[in-house]
Amino acid sequence: MNQSIAMTSEQDKPSKSFWDMTVEERNAIAQEAVDEAKARMHKNGTAYVEVVDGKNHLRHPDGSLTPIVRDEE
Repeated sequence: MNQSIAMTSEQDKPSKSFWDMTVEERNAIAQEAVDEAKARMHKNGTAYVEVVDGKNHLRHPDGSLTPIVRDEE
């Protein structure tokens, strides 16, 4: 298994091995992927779960929030 994973951006910046990246660089790549996924979900009309003040909410494509309430038995 090849352990050198090359990451490139859409702008064709030079690739850098995953193992040579700083934690900050890895986190930035992960955050970009999350932001792109959220944008795709909204584009498709799908809400996603977001935590606000420690409570789960649905973030709808129009930007509104709906609290997720569970009935505790």
